[in-house]
Amino acid sequence: MTRPRDSGAVAYTPLMRPENAHGQAPDESAVAKETRSLWARLGIVNILNLGLGSLLLVLCVVPLAWLWAESMGAATGREPSSSWIAVVKADWTTRIVTICTAILRTVVTMQASMATAMFAGIILERVGAPLMDGPFYSITRAISVSPSNLLWAPNLPLRGTGFSTVIVGLILLEVSVMMGLQFLSTILVADFGNGAFPETSSATNLQILNETNVVPGAWWSMPPAASWTFAEQSDPFVSGPMYHDTGHTYRAFLPYTQAAQRTSLRHFHGPVPIVDQRVVCAQPALRELRLDALHPVTTRLSGQIAIANDTYPMLQDTQSQPYVPFACALSGQMNPAQSHGQTSLCWPNYGNNWEVLVEDPLVPPTEVGNSGYPKASTMFMLLDLVSWAAIPFGTVQEVHSVENNDTTTSGSSSPWVMVGNGTDAPMVRVTACMANLGVGTFTADLHSDWEGLEPALSWDQPAQRYSTTTSRIQLGASLTEQPPDDRGVLSLSPRSDWKLFFSEAETAINAWVFTLAIAKSLRDPQSAGEGLLRQNQTADMGVLLSRTPTTIEFNAHETHVGLFQDTLNQTQSPAVALQALLTRICQMIYYDQLLRLEETGHANVTFSHAATIPTRWTGFGVGMGLLLSHWVAVAIVAALFAQYTQHSLLGNHWQAVSQVYSKETAAILEEADRMDDREVKRWVEGRGPGGLYSVAGDGGKGRLALTVRNPD
Repeated sequence: MTRPRDSGAVAYTPLMRPENAHGQAPDESAVAKETRSLWARLGIVNILNLGLGSLLLVLCVVPLAWLWAESMGAATGREPSSSWIAVVKADWTTRIVTICTAILRTVVTMQASMATAMFAGIILERVGAPLMDGPFYSITRAISVSPSNLLWAPNLPLRGTGFSTVIVGLILLEVSVMMGLQFLSTILVADFGNGAFPETSSATNLQILNETNVVPGAWWSMPPAASWTFAEQSDPFVSGPMYHDTGHTYRAFLPYTQAAQRTSLRHFHGPVPIVDQRVVCAQPALRELRLDALHPVTTRLSGQIAIANDTYPMLQDTQSQPYVPFACALSGQMNPAQSHGQTSLCWPNYGNNWEVLVEDPLVPPTEVGNSGYPKASTMFMLLDLVSWAAIPFGTVQEVHSVENNDTTTSGSSSPWVMVGNGTDAPMVRVTACMANLGVGTFTADLHSDWEGLEPALSWDQPAQRYSTTTSRIQLGASLTEQPPDDRGVLSLSPRSDWKLFFSEAETAINAWVFTLAIAKSLRDPQSAGEGLLRQNQTADMGVLLSRTPTTIEFNAHETHVGLFQDTLNQTQSPAVALQALLTRICQMIYYDQLLRLEETGHANVTFSHAATIPTRWTGFGVGMGLLLSHWVAVAIVAALFAQYTQHSLLGNHWQAVSQVYSKETAAILEEADRMDDREVKRWVEGRGPGGLYSVAGDGGKGRLALTVRNPD
């Protein structure tokens, strides 16, 4: 029974050639023999994919490269562009990466799909494929698939020839690149870290050190409130016959009370207090030595001290130097087995009559009227216990210096003078240390490409003492010069570039704020032992730097003792140890005074801003390498497609289906409608011809179809 035709149904034209179409249609042979141009074989969509896609790859890489370049430049201290700062502050860095990588992956996927079609065309027309793979490669030319699909073909196109090896290598390369680019965003974000960059320079007002009346403070008896960041420009350490010289060590204290401001400061141009923390320790000339050892906790060494004429090249006015009297307390304790780490600092007679000057002082210490300001370098004596057992307790006797054959840095002789008892057994070693503590306010430049370092105090539980390692690194308490970035301090411009902020007269008056503050903070270390122990004797002003203090001694806080003793133990240089200690004490004085300063000055400053930014090139390099590998692979495949194919029209489905039909495949097509590929394979292996097949002319009939390849 015939189903009635629905009047509303659409009539379909059967897929068969009309009888009267012979004269209207072009000759099939002529159509088949037409030579298609490369543009026609690629198609407009693939041409745009290849051309505009490559341009889009470059356009998306440019903002990423800009972001990385600006970030790395900012990390090295270079001032970044305002647009980059705006992007970072708006938190758009990772967003830019996300957007750009999304576009890049899309373009790469489209181009990889086009490359897959070109691979299939090259295989069909130049390499050849088994008959069973013919439909797969033919259809692949017409649809958008990933290059990884080629790896799952029944047979890889590896035919034992160099050309087929190149094709397989390109396929593997493109598949690997595609897999890697799936993680492009992750690869790029792996370069991100917590970084900082200098913001735009700005003008600001700040307090200026222009004050002599310092409020007395117990600087020696309390720990420092911070490990203040500073700027430095220094000379190397020098040791010579009987002396140690730290060299000029110019340090500028930052006029900021907040640690965040000090550590984030990158550029500074303006007035800052600068002091030369140079310390020279040398063997002094000692005479009329007397040891008062009636009681262990009130032991004192007295006598006269001077510097030998023309002995030390960096010291001036030594020829007219008179002997200066001194009476210095020794560190007292009740444990004879404990001799190490027992040092006292003594300031003989407050520096009166001392005339020795360390060369080239930053602020010449000339006397002003009757103010009592120092007219030479400040000289401190350091008395370090050598052997407690060698001290004749219960007696008061004359003692003398003994020969010191010890050698220290670089084999040079020691800056210590040994003092022995009647049997020449060394008891104490003594050195004279000169420092120019005058401070001046100069207009100078400070700079850093790194974050400042302010180490916090920490307690070493096993050693039962404060850990000073990080503090000593910051203060450069070492015999070898360390880069400022390793220490977390700023770089100070050369002295020749500084300009006095005040007049020379004002500078001379205000220069001794640190000297006067130290003078007011020192006292007789044994002043608490009045009565029978003292016997009406006094010692010069000073402080004990002893690891084992007693209750009746004026001993420095453990943090100061640890800094001094650890440095002395590590470097064997009293000059380096005293330099670190004086720097910390001067910082405590300055930052206590800073809050009280009234005079202000103008400075241009740049601070760093913390942000999440690219901090290395590793991920960027890997990502760009993957993109470049993809582009090179696509370019090579496109060139091979143009050279070795003629009949593959990418994206044309009917051609892909039609070219599968040939006399070799006709029987298969008629039987395969109910088979899967495995059944077809078994059927073909039993009946079909073998060999490799390519798209070529079909036996002179004018058709282009799969046919057995002719040997090359």
